[in-house]
Amino acid sequence: MNSPDPRETDAPHEPAGGPTPVPIPAPVMPPSAGARLPSVRIGIWGGTASGKTTFLAALPIAVANDPATYGTWRVSGTTEEATRFLLDGVDTLTRQRQFPNATLAPARLAWSFHGETIEPGRGPSLLRRRPRRRESEFVLEIQDAPGVAYSQNRVAPDVVDFLAEANGILYLFDPLAGDAATDNFQYFYGVLQMLVARTAAVGKLERGRLPQHVAVCVTKFDDPVIFNNAVRAGFVTQDADGGRLPKVPDTHAQAYFDWTCQNHRHSGAPLVREALRTFFLAERVSYFATSAIGFHLNWSDTFDFRDFINIEHVEGRPRVRGLARPINVIEPLVTLERGIRGRLGRDARN
Repeated sequence: MNSPDPRETDAPHEPAGGPTPVPIPAPVMPPSAGARLPSVRIGIWGGTASGKTTFLAALPIAVANDPATYGTWRVSGTTEEATRFLLDGVDTLTRQRQFPNATLAPARLAWSFHGETIEPGRGPSLLRRRPRRRESEFVLEIQDAPGVAYSQNRVAPDVVDFLAEANGILYLFDPLAGDAATDNFQYFYGVLQMLVARTAAVGKLERGRLPQHVAVCVTKFDDPVIFNNAVRAGFVTQDADGGRLPKVPDTHAQAYFDWTCQNHRHSGAPLVREALRTFFLAERVSYFATSAIGFHLNWSDTFDFRDFINIEHVEGRPRVRGLARPINVIEPLVTLERGIRGRLGRDARN
């Protein structure tokens, strides 16, 4: 009987002659082929009445809006608590047309984002590549804490701990804060100093500055005082078609923040601006004119400067007048995710 050909059996065998070949390991698949990307931890930072809870409640609505600029996204809670927060926030802003109650106790929430982002073209204008779409997936971890937890005299240690461990920070700057009780600087500088000390103690400062990416959101863009002043200052443009929604172009967003600080009714605002420039890396800071509810549109779903206020008062309480149309709510998160992913990728290659 002939012996079986070694190539026709799964049993191990020795080569007939010659040197033993070097074993070949199983191939390692790249992360995009199956492994899930790690969480992106983003802290939200802002004082009392800055709009943190309303901003987070508007996220699912913003995700469902026009995807032309930042792509199509889906968001879902990773825990029952996070899912309930999303459902309650959407119901409050849309069906009840009310504003969510302020946060009373710190809560850590995690949401899963799945989307197709649109990356802008790069290179000189004549040779610039066309924008391309990129599949993206990440888990966003956020700590929502009451404004008092950021107060200069009562900073909560767990708030600083979360921000220190975060990859990015959503900083909400309230342009309507006008007294010592709500002043932005009151809820900024104490946290900042503790954050710097904590980061320096573990040797994670970069070039002497904090390593986090920061999205500075100037909130309440829809407020008539803020909006009318921004129009008169020349910061506002409008889309050419569709609802002709007003906006501050990305190229003017930092100047808009600077102008807001300079013309702020309380003297602490310019100090916030200078501290951001002093303690964070400039290339990791981006700026946005933000509104959680957006503008009221007329019967043809078009912006009308004569009637754009999207808040009405019923029995002495503010309510959302029409549909909530968030402005620059998902965009800061997408910008942070792009910057963080890009930096992590570069660090891994070096």
